[in-house]
Amino acid sequence: MKPDSTDLDYYNHERSDSARAMACWSPVKNLFLGMRGQVMTCCFNKSYVLGNYPQQSLRNIWFGKSRRELTEKLMAYDFSGGCQGCLEAIKARNKSGLTSLKFDHLPLNASEYPTRMDFELTNECNLECVMCRGEFSSAIRRNVEKLPPIPTAYGPELIKELEEFIPHLTDCHFLGGEPFMIPAYIEIWDMIRKLNPALRISIITNATLLSSRVKEII
Repeated sequence: MKPDSTDLDYYNHERSDSARAMACWSPVKNLFLGMRGQVMTCCFNKSYVLGNYPQQSLRNIWFGKSRRELTEKLMAYDFSGGCQGCLEAIKARNKSGLTSLKFDHLPLNASEYPTRMDFELTNECNLECVMCRGEFSSAIRRNVEKLPPIPTAYGPELIKELEEFIPHLTDCHFLGGEPFMIPAYIEIWDMIRKLNPALRISIITNATLLSSRVKEII
């Protein structure tokens, strides 16, 4: 599943020569921790799972066979590893919809660790926004959909494992639910302040919680 020459010209037109070495750098630079313990390289590609946590450690997932195979595919501009959405955006000439391009600017770690991590550990949320659903709001799942909570796959051992990764990162992205309601995120932010205070953090929040602890973090 590859783009034709016209698609390639469109896609690579504004990319640097070094960026063009891969169709997408997500399997080399990014690690996405999704709900239910599924670990992937990109929030837009949730069909190609690198591994399942905690059955596999973060180290084994990142340095494992599945990530290497996806890397090889994207070096060959093969979008068949769950990356069909970006190929469709290329063919539709929708550059604003290309998640793949956001990884070009991230630095490449000589250590072979990721330079960015995305966290979507739980759907814990205090709101029931009309445009949302229970997958991303525990309140909607409980009160509207009448479904049981999504079991969390991430316990205290995750914090310990992240000590190996945090020093190598330049960027982190936190989603929910509502991130400021998630205790594990507070622990991760405290770890970042100790191990890598220059790391850039982005948080998707509904901005309804402004406790003294939240103010301190900000």
